[in-house]
Amino acid sequence: MKTSIITIIAAFLSISTSFGGNTIHKNVEGSKEEGTVTTTVYNGTDNTGLIPFKQTVFEYNTDKNLKERISYKWESNTQQWLVVSKYKYEYNISGELINISYMSWNESSKSWNKDVQYAMYIYDKSNESSPIKYLSVTDSKNKKY
Repeated sequence: MKTSIITIIAAFLSISTSFGGNTIHKNVEGSKEEGTVTTTVYNGTDNTGLIPFKQTVFEYNTDKNLKERISYKWESNTQQWLVVSKYKYEYNISGELINISYMSWNESSKSWNKDVQYAMYIYDKSNESSPIKYLSVTDSKNKKY
């Protein structure tokens, strides 16, 4: 399962597309061995004058399993990366994915939103995984559980 997720992410990020003369360019820095991989996606017509528009930071645990993924978007007015969302990945003692949580960034409060979404996985006797439950947990004011 974790191989499938990583393969899908890699395929998605490696796609090179054109929109109206502009080309998507990707820069990858770091490695799983170092614990962090940063992928920055640029838009431009050639290799000079590229404009950044998306960045994703992947953090890996000591077993080289994806631990956290934080996405950013480029704010051209301030020339800064703005946080968009975060995924956290948890594994059982066998290294199998058991939980994925998703949080979005609240720009006005400069903190992660209290609404957290979860996908939990169980494994059967043949070691096949399947999503068992999707949950959404919100702070006590909204009482969404």
